[in-house]
Amino acid sequence: MDLLQFLAFLSVLLLSGTGVTDTLRTSLDPSLEIYKKMFEVKRREQLLALKNLAQLNDVHQQYKILDVMLKGLFKFITSTDPFQKALKGEEKRRKKEEKRKEIRKGPRISRSQSEL
Repeated sequence: MDLLQFLAFLSVLLLSGTGVTDTLRTSLDPSLEIYKKMFEVKRREQLLALKNLAQLNDVHQQYKILDVMLKGLFKFITSTDPFQKALKGEEKRRKKEEKRKEIRKGPRISRSQSEL
């Protein structure tokens, strides 16, 4: 398997999506249904583009296109890192706030029934 076949295979794996069964579709929110339809259309466009890429006769052109696609993919993947860090920071801030509230409440003294 040469590099081009590997990259095409990798692209197909990364771009592949899963379908939703008809029983689930009937119970979904209409806005979610619209989103899913748009996703299906976009997925068909991606598969068609990949098919056209595989049919190109110029190997150098194929490599250029795949290079652009993969750079875009990695740029997107790395752009999610700041979002993950922000979520973790927010979680730490929330936990600190909870600890402060517990400290403000003071120690809880448990008394047995005989002491009351």
